[in-house]
Amino acid sequence: MTVYILTIHKEPNYGAILQAYALYKKVESLGYTPKFINLKLDHRRVKKNLVNRITMQLYRFAKGYSRCYGIADKFINQHCPNQTKDFYTFEELDKQEWNKDDMFIIGSDQVWNPSITGRLKYAFTFSFLGSGYKMYSYAPSFGFIKEQIDRIDDKMIDSIRSFKKVSVREKFGVDFLAQKGIQATEVIDPTLLLDNYNNLIDNKTEKREELLLLTLSNKKAMNDFADSISQKTGLKIRKHFGYLQPQRSDNMKFLTVEEWIKAIASSELIITDSFHATIFSILFKKQFFVFLSEPNKVYRIKSLLEKLGIEGHIADPNTSIDINNVIEYGEVEKKLEEYRHESVEFLKSILDEGSNL
Repeated sequence: MTVYILTIHKEPNYGAILQAYALYKKVESLGYTPKFINLKLDHRRVKKNLVNRITMQLYRFAKGYSRCYGIADKFINQHCPNQTKDFYTFEELDKQEWNKDDMFIIGSDQVWNPSITGRLKYAFTFSFLGSGYKMYSYAPSFGFIKEQIDRIDDKMIDSIRSFKKVSVREKFGVDFLAQKGIQATEVIDPTLLLDNYNNLIDNKTEKREELLLLTLSNKKAMNDFADSISQKTGLKIRKHFGYLQPQRSDNMKFLTVEEWIKAIASSELIITDSFHATIFSILFKKQFFVFLSEPNKVYRIKSLLEKLGIEGHIADPNTSIDINNVIEYGEVEKKLEEYRHESVEFLKSILDEGSNL
């Protein structure tokens, strides 16, 4: 039995790449054969035609995006080689002959956020499979429900309703689906299913007395916050981006996935607005502050930090931060292990169920 995984896995976003990697590896470690469905997001906004494809490639090259996409492709191809051919549209998926003996899992990240998936939103609810297939989900997210509520239509919900078991990444996703009559389980992000990533950085890190600023949005308020912490601690800022930037020069400096992980593992202090950079700061037992310059990022990060008892490390433009508020990782690790165990058991349960149907 092949376990097909449909998620966002080749976008130049470190969190997206690594959550896909982690789910693939965890399924593999549990004795199953994972296989990514290579659904490209190139045409989630525009139709697939020759003009759009050429225009997109030229634009990516001009902005330096081609290098960033290349980093994502190289990492996934190297570490998760079992993949389907490339698909670009819902119609291409619909024409494919899928085996009902196999299992299908919608993976994590904001795959149920229509503002991200666009024209492909029905693909990410397995609407192309029809009835009689073994469909499950592991930790997808709707993003910020209040912003997406009008975009999540009945067709999406009806498709999710046909899943044999549903899990989501955040409690507000559980609550939202409950309103639709769908029972869902809250589980951890796939990146937390693995207890370490030392194999990706050769098990070696050299400590750098630096403040690592990992930013998605690159907003002035966040840069000012990092400057203030740098002045208080005396740590020099090392800045890297976590997603595509408007300037080609920034994109040409994009770290490889391994370099990004190693930057977190080796730094003294991390400031970030990234959910997954927060997770990796925790996995490497780092002192960090999460700067929330955008309200829609509050819920998923706050939910995780509250579970681990470290919500005091969230900052915003109006927050006064105590730089002496040190995270004691002994207690955090105990809570994380309990949280991880519950989620691994859920993943085991759907894999075992799927293999016995």
